[in-house]
Amino acid sequence: MEEYVFDVALKRLDTQLYNHLSTTELEEIILVEFARDDYVEALQHFSLATLKDAYFIFIDTPMDICIQRVKLRMIHPMSSDDHYISEEAIQKFYTKQDISAENMLVGAFRKIENSSSWSEFLKNIDNVVDDIFK
Repeated sequence: MEEYVFDVALKRLDTQLYNHLSTTELEEIILVEFARDDYVEALQHFSLATLKDAYFIFIDTPMDICIQRVKLRMIHPMSSDDHYISEEAIQKFYTKQDISAENMLVGAFRKIENSSSWSEFLKNIDNVVDDIFK
């Protein structure tokens, strides 16, 4: 698949999010998850109006652990979303992901290290969510 398709998808997502956010009076949480080789560049496809109240949670996992976890999900899938991803694709999407709060466009930013157990990861997520809703 051509890389520009991913850019088009993000631009369409931005339009959908903006349209929804500008027409609703509900207070709600919208979770958007995507993988890119360069998140700072990817976020350029979103308008500042869409991102102004955004919170960014970057889940940082060493490459070897990512590959190991994907292989385990193939052996023991827990969801219909547990798809195979080749090592080549993982390495392509996760090579430039050195993200810091300083290079994010707008919004609150949190980075979670994810090299330990599932229960430890969930504790870290709970802490971030608690911080957001303080």
